[in-house]
Amino acid sequence: MKSFWEIRILLVETNESVIRLVEKAMSESRLKHFLRWVRTPQDLEFELQFNAPDLIISGRNMGLFSAMEVLRLNEQYGNKAPCIIITTDRSIELDTDLALRGVYEIFTQAEIKQMVKEIGFLKEQLQSQKITA
Repeated sequence: MKSFWEIRILLVETNESVIRLVEKAMSESRLKHFLRWVRTPQDLEFELQFNAPDLIISGRNMGLFSAMEVLRLNEQYGNKAPCIIITTDRSIELDTDLALRGVYEIFTQAEIKQMVKEIGFLKEQLQSQKITA
């Protein structure tokens, strides 16, 4: 049986305005999705352990923790979910570190609509991987 949503997305973010931007962009898309968000490392660990997402969207720096911690925890729990980072601005040093750590893509807040298009493309790849697995 096929589920109603085609991709399960975990949004890891503490900034309310970014959360609303992502929610709005995703709701305006035609992409069938399930979007869940968390604010703390403890909630992130719970989700990774019990509700493994297909995709993670994370802020780069969230006060209590960073995207590097999100990547570490994703790996620690054996998840293969790609991670997209949303940031206010570009930083060659920080973005390079994230890319070397395996981040799928980095978007600024102004590029949220492009991020949604990329998620649509990524969804197709993830579905084909599930079928062959």
